[in-house]
Formats: sequence, structure tokens, C-alpha cells
Amino acid sequence: MTLQDRLRALGVLMQTQIPAVIAAGNPDQIIKIMALFPEWGERHFAAGDVVIYNSIPYKCVQEHDAQPDWAPDKTPALWASWHARSAETALPFVQPTGAHDQYLESEYMVLGGIIYRCIKPTAYPPADQSDAWEAINAPADELEYGEDMPEAVEPGEDEPAEILEWEQRQGAHDQYQPGDKVTFEGGIYECVQATTYSPGQYPAAWEVIDG
Repeated sequence: MTLQDRLRALGVLMQTQIPAVIAAGNPDQIIKIMALFPEWGERHFAAGDVVIYNSIPYKCVQEHDAQPDWAPDKTPALWASWHARSAETALPFVQPTGAHDQYLESEYMVLGGIIYRCIKPTAYPPADQSDAWEAINAPADELEYGEDMPEAVEPGEDEPAEILEWEQRQGAHDQYQPGDKVTFEGGIYECVQATTYSPGQYPAAWEVIDG
């Protein structure tokens, strides 16, 4: 059997298995194989079709012929983004437009380097409706499928945490961790949620301890 024969067989397998995954409607399975779905483009779409747009998988909710300005994030009447049901498949937060695409209980998303679990239906991010979300202290881009969630790092009880002058961090590899202390605009703050943002930009991630 030649390599071309193997690739042809793999293509046939994908054509039969992918529709089954879509029909099952398991968001985590969709997310895990989203590299196999086509990018959104100007063509005909049937209800139930799945495409990728800006690295987010979307499901077509109404049959249509796409126009140049009908991208999934601009046409909520035509598309709805898939929401993860596990922390390891959490995707960046996509702003819902109503009840049809809001986040539901036990769905997950990533915002500001933090993974959040939805604890009641909402169309708003944590900053606008904090009681609808539970933060999980784990850097999103360091997780692999199937890994256990790492626990938050706490400074040793016998070792006072060093107080640093706040500076902009770049990502999960150097973000502030719970227990870190910084000075910012004349005050001293302790990090309570892993973050790259300042106390002014993301107050929920910091606790004022002096000032």
C-alpha cells in the first residue's frame, strides 16, 4: 500500500468520523479535533456545520450563503461558539450576545491568563458578573489535555515574600502568582489570582495589604 493510498483511506475515515463527532454534540471532543475543521470563508453553510474562525470553533445555527462581512463573530444569528466543559479544553472568552450563546453552568473559558468555570448562566465576563464565575488558578497555556490542574503556589510560612515593584509581565511563563507582593502607585498588594495585569487593570487578582 502506497503513502497516497494511506492518505486517501485516512481522508475517508475523517469524512465518516467527523460528522459522528459533530452529531454527538460533545464540545470537548469538537475542541480537541478542531484542527481538522475548515476555516470560515465565503461559501454555503448548512445548520450544524463547524468552522474555525480566529482559533475558535463555531457551529452554524442557520443555513446561509456567507458574505464578506458575515464572519461568525459578527453574525450571532448565524453562528454560536462552542464552550468547553473541562478546564483542559477551555478556550478564550467569546462575548455572548444573548441567551442562545451564553455560558452555562460547568462550562469553562480563559480570560486574562486565568481559567474560569461558569457557576450560573451568564452572558457577561467575570469583571461584569463575578458571581457567575469561579476562577481556577492555573496558567491556561501551560495545560495539556488530560493533565491535572496545578495547585496555586503559596510562599513558605517561615519565609516572608519579597515585595517587588510591579512591572508588566508577558504571559503564563512569568505572570504573578498567588502570594506575590508588589508595590503599585504607592500601595502594597498581594496577588490572589495568577495574572499578568496590574492592580489597576485587574483588581480582582490583587488584595491591598498596605495603602
